[in-house]
Amino acid sequence: MKKFYLFALLSLLTCCIGKKQKVQVEGETMDTKTVSTQPFYFSYLNNFSSLNNADKSLLKLFKNIPNQLDQTILFTRASEPDIKFIDEENYYLMVFEGLIENTSNHLSNWAIFSASSPDGVSWEYLNEGRPIISIKDSFFEKYLFVAEPAILKLNDRFVLFTTANQKNEKSITSFDLIYSESLDGVKWENHQVVLDPTSRVDVDTRNVFKDNTIRHCSNYQYKSFSEPTATTIENRLYLIGEIELISQETNCQNNLRVIGGGYLSNGSLNELKVLYSHHGDIAGPSIYLQENGFLYVSTSVTNGASQIINLEILIEDMEVIEDEFTELNFKSFPIKKIGDYSFVRFYEPATFWINGELNYKFGCYYQYQNKLLGGLVSYSQSQGWFF
Repeated sequence: MKKFYLFALLSLLTCCIGKKQKVQVEGETMDTKTVSTQPFYFSYLNNFSSLNNADKSLLKLFKNIPNQLDQTILFTRASEPDIKFIDEENYYLMVFEGLIENTSNHLSNWAIFSASSPDGVSWEYLNEGRPIISIKDSFFEKYLFVAEPAILKLNDRFVLFTTANQKNEKSITSFDLIYSESLDGVKWENHQVVLDPTSRVDVDTRNVFKDNTIRHCSNYQYKSFSEPTATTIENRLYLIGEIELISQETNCQNNLRVIGGGYLSNGSLNELKVLYSHHGDIAGPSIYLQENGFLYVSTSVTNGASQIINLEILIEDMEVIEDEFTELNFKSFPIKKIGDYSFVRFYEPATFWINGELNYKFGCYYQYQNKLLGGLVSYSQSQGWFF
């Protein structure tokens, strides 16, 4: 959630379309668009012409804009991807948050975009490059932004989880966790708030104490649940996310960010427990495998996401039995500078399989003065970095 403190730094905008193709999903046909030369304009302010050549070159690198530099843009930043392989139709489906502009309050906000891929490498935007959920939708009008999506195919429908901050909420890190459904993965309905800042949530915090690097409090309390990733366990929806814990005690480490999970039932999150803690500051969990009674989840240390932690979780009692640390070779990142922009950092990745190898898709940002631009970039041990 740290990126939300950067809202006031940027007031740019988004979008475009191009060549139409088709993807079959459960008997439905979804339009997909690859960015091309035909512009598509939202009702948002279009100030693409104000971008200089370095801006355009950087956004073009991340495929946020078409090859023709006189077209509009899809988004000026992207992060928090979630990727699932849809077995029935043999394709990858990705949802992610993209930054667009709210011209009414001059505050940049996030909306949810989606894309599909036959191989996990080449992606095509769905819904003509437009957000699949944004504060333009009636249910979400009361929010400042919609972010941190997690998607899942469940029988004949898609399930989406997002977080959103209400306009009257004083804290930028206090937000609602929202459940939505769709038959085609583009048009969403049946929205329900699962958790909000007033929710009273009991959390089993015993696993916090397994990390002896933390100066523990004895009475940690739940503050928020964010950055969800989802799966099904014995026909029940199970969510894993970043849990923030607080305590009123002194002389201990407060405001811990840990990884935890719980079952969704009766419109709320139940049996919530801390699964893993590392120095009290990890985030961005991603479920990438479930087999033989085990759940495999990646998470990252929040200081630049350079260290990925792969967790093996025994489903029977939801306990981590092994953690494996992977250092990514960020020094090999191919482009460190574009014009006056310098590479800043990566944000927590989605982890997924391509041909038996783990791949990571990150949000990646560049900075020049008070402007941040960027998009999504992938990494694997065999291929290194690729856009």
